[in-house]
Amino acid sequence: DSSTKRFILLEVQPSQGSSWSGTRILIASAHRELLIQKLALCWQAEVMFRRFEVKKLEIVKSAMGEQMAKSNMTQSDLIKVEPFRGYTDEHSFRGYSFWLRKGFKSTSGLKDGAFQNDEGWEVNYKAQPVVVPPGVRVLIQ
Repeated sequence: DSSTKRFILLEVQPSQGSSWSGTRILIASAHRELLIQKLALCWQAEVMFRRFEVKKLEIVKSAMGEQMAKSNMTQSDLIKVEPFRGYTDEHSFRGYSFWLRKGFKSTSGLKDGAFQNDEGWEVNYKAQPVVVPPGVRVLIQ
């Protein structure tokens, strides 16, 4: 679901002769990205074991507004906390998302938890200007 960071909608195709009747499973998880990674890994291992093929699980992000309206989710389940002014919520590491100042980018382009701000910024603290120089680096572990 692209409107929250909490829900996953799995679309499944039951095996022939299975007593499973549905084709969709709605999952709420506080650690959605990590759960998706684990599901994809298990799915890929199962396909390799059963079919002797190497495939990647198809993952699609889209808004699930209609599915949410039909479920018994409360409005508080759909609340998204927005970042403070000057911060973005586009950063994540090992299934956790967090806010960093605008301008922080991954230093290596990999998902290694290292971010750097090459712009620097200025803030006021107790009416005094504080200048943060370019090159500040954050390492999330």
